[in-house]
Amino acid sequence: MWPGAPAPPPGTPPYWAPAKKSPLPLWLGAVLCTVVVIAAVSVVIYARNSSGDYPDEWDPRVADLVAFVEDQRDLQFDHPVPVDFLSAAEYSDAVRVDAGDLTEEETESLDRQVAFLRALGLASGDLDPVEAQNDLADAGTLAYYDVVTERVVVRGTELAVDLRVTLVHELTHVLQDQQFDLEELQQGIDPDDEAAVDDAFTGYLALVEGDAVRVENAYVESLGQAEFDEYVETYSEGFEDAQDDLGDIPAALQAFGIVPYVLGQPLVSLIAAEGGNGAVDDAFDHLPATGEHMLDPRSYLLDPASPSDLGAPPLPDAGEPLEEGVVSAVDLYVLLAERIDPLVALEAADGWGNGHWVTYEKDGDETCVRFRIDSDTGDDAGEVDSALREWVAAAPPATDATFAGQGRIDYVESCDPGTENVRINDRALDVLQVPALRSQLMAEAVQAGGLGVDEAFDQADCVVGELGYDAVLQVAYAAEEADLPGNFDAALTSCGNG
Repeated sequence: MWPGAPAPPPGTPPYWAPAKKSPLPLWLGAVLCTVVVIAAVSVVIYARNSSGDYPDEWDPRVADLVAFVEDQRDLQFDHPVPVDFLSAAEYSDAVRVDAGDLTEEETESLDRQVAFLRALGLASGDLDPVEAQNDLADAGTLAYYDVVTERVVVRGTELAVDLRVTLVHELTHVLQDQQFDLEELQQGIDPDDEAAVDDAFTGYLALVEGDAVRVENAYVESLGQAEFDEYVETYSEGFEDAQDDLGDIPAALQAFGIVPYVLGQPLVSLIAAEGGNGAVDDAFDHLPATGEHMLDPRSYLLDPASPSDLGAPPLPDAGEPLEEGVVSAVDLYVLLAERIDPLVALEAADGWGNGHWVTYEKDGDETCVRFRIDSDTGDDAGEVDSALREWVAAAPPATDATFAGQGRIDYVESCDPGTENVRINDRALDVLQVPALRSQLMAEAVQAGGLGVDEAFDQADCVVGELGYDAVLQVAYAAEEADLPGNFDAALTSCGNG
């Protein structure tokens, strides 16, 4: 995973309403649900240690939600936990970080992460990463569950329908924690594998968040029509407000934070379609471990093989590595789709076998990124190389993007253009809708159509290809059936699932 990519902790509330009543965007209200936890910055959101003392009863305001979660997950809570209802000002104070509290080392790390994003065309200009994190955490959340303090913390004191929906999500995390020990699962991710740890953590989040979104969706589906309409109206207003509040934050920062929600939910739905809640429970013993498991759920369900062996790209003789890590399949897709046709980017990313990036300082002061990609097959390698060449050709001159290699590309290099405003597409949130729609259609084909996983994937991939990028966005953001593109039904029929 890219350094500094948003990694939302369990408990960030995505907003989602099932398409059966009103097809709200497939991206699950991205700008409403993102929390960024920037690497190397320790953020204490609610400084109260858990003593093991729990309330005798649930807060009566959430008792019916507790019963709903238990029923949906076929599991029982071990005990109640505190639910702290804070005012908006108290909540804001709790989640925001003072940049003055950061160490010099932490500040330098954040500056390198911004340079990294600019080098790859995922950000431009002068970006304050701490303020970006603060705005996302503050404007982008309604509640969270803290696995350390074992408390649910809520923005607001009135249980309107949107807050009840969010609390169903958070209470699902409480149940997961009591049944599967989320803190232990996090600690079980191998910290010695520095290159892969972020990718593995994102896979863990995909299961945790995908399961919570699935239960949350069921709650929204259970609402009466009046409450559902109220929820949709609140969602729409909140979505517009968040767009205003977060509009200056690079789309890539927001997009990477919502990957576990957008792509985790269909993955968990597919797991459940194969074996119900029991299969989802078993998945906590076999966590998704790579971005490929989210981009193409078949890789988790049918062939959970480890990535190929791939070392870091070579550096110039005078170059010393600053940081390094994995380029996941999702990273590769978002990176490519920022500049080239997202459908071409997705086809290339589907052939991902492994990826590795490294940063170094060029000429003593310029941050440059080198990354290399391995592929599953020879045909995949050709598609990846072609996409990378197109990506380099489309790069702004200020990044000095280039590649090394004759037949196969050995590595790509791109450098930070600095704080000057370089034109970028800034469409990471939009391009994420392509694999999201594909996975959602795949899950529906298995659940409702009774298809096997491979056949469901082929049909969903066909539909996305028939639609094209612009029409995919129309489907993803359609507010009602009348807003669907004219070729949507034709694509469903042509691909055999109409």
